[in-house]
Amino acid sequence: MADSQTELKNKAIGLSSPAFEAFCDDISGMFGIEMKCAQKEAAVYTIKEVSQKFKKLAAVTNVHSEGVLKGNFHIVFDQAGLFTLGGIIIMLPRQRIIDSVKRGTAADAEGLFDTIKESGNLLVGSWDRIFREEMQGHGHFLQSNTYIGNPWDNPQQKLGLAQTEQFSFVSYQISIDGYSPFMCGVIFPEAIFASPPQTPQVHESKSEDKEPTEIENTEQETTLA
Repeated sequence: MADSQTELKNKAIGLSSPAFEAFCDDISGMFGIEMKCAQKEAAVYTIKEVSQKFKKLAAVTNVHSEGVLKGNFHIVFDQAGLFTLGGIIIMLPRQRIIDSVKRGTAADAEGLFDTIKESGNLLVGSWDRIFREEMQGHGHFLQSNTYIGNPWDNPQQKLGLAQTEQFSFVSYQISIDGYSPFMCGVIFPEAIFASPPQTPQVHESKSEDKEPTEIENTEQETTLA
């Protein structure tokens, strides 16, 4: 990986913490709760390794990025996270939320789809604000889609990632007063750190005897799997 790509990768990983913190602050202010996050680790993982942390049921916000980070990355919440956040946003009684965390099914989680999608919009907005302020060349983050279920059984279709593909994974523990902590994390595929194509520089000839030469620049598009 080129130095510029390594710097971009380190910068993105470093901004993950303030981005999650901004999201926690936004949720805290909206719903009158105390929500905090703490980074656990940042490492290179595969789908199999991440699936062992999140088990089967998870909520995934797929984010499309434009700018120096170009492509898609994924923010994942575990089962406790999706039921806790979903329940708080639709203002369910505290005990009902706790019961859902312990005994909630995939069908119960699907019932929270619209709520999780809306929380994903808030999440992406928080991340976009931090990256816009702190990362030079950042364009825009947009929630491309939301998935609730088991993303690990067919990651190519659901995440655009191969089973054996390596990626950067940064995990966090989120705590909300009155509820059990839950886990979330961000998956950065390596392709998102690829350097953008460079536009060749055209040097005009100073010779008056030669006719100007037209040079055609072809932009290369990078397509993610």
